[in-house]
Amino acid sequence: MARSSLVSESPLLLPLNKEQTIYDGFLTAQLKHLLRGYQHIVKQEVALRGSPESLSIPPPQYYSQLITEMETLGWDKLLFIDSEFRMLRLKASDSSERQHILTVKLKARHPQESPECSADV
Repeated sequence: MARSSLVSESPLLLPLNKEQTIYDGFLTAQLKHLLRGYQHIVKQEVALRGSPESLSIPPPQYYSQLITEMETLGWDKLLFIDSEFRMLRLKASDSSERQHILTVKLKARHPQESPECSADV
């Protein structure tokens, strides 16, 4: 089955990478029927890929946690966030009211893994 027809057959199935080799979502009954003879291959792929945390796109909880943390810090501190929501630039003031930019690089397993942080001083 071609990739474009895969998505057209199951519109709730979304590609997770540019190569369109990893998908997430829900299968339609028709697609389930088409994959019926290939369960062993699907199960093998799932075993090889590991848990959802190993995918290149973080789980929804990653984004929820990021939003919660930004609400705590204050959205007015956010200067920049990259398209993958992994690198943030935040503004901060020191005790002498000098302005600094903090660069925070979040890991895919945030908040379980500590981010990399740097500052212009």
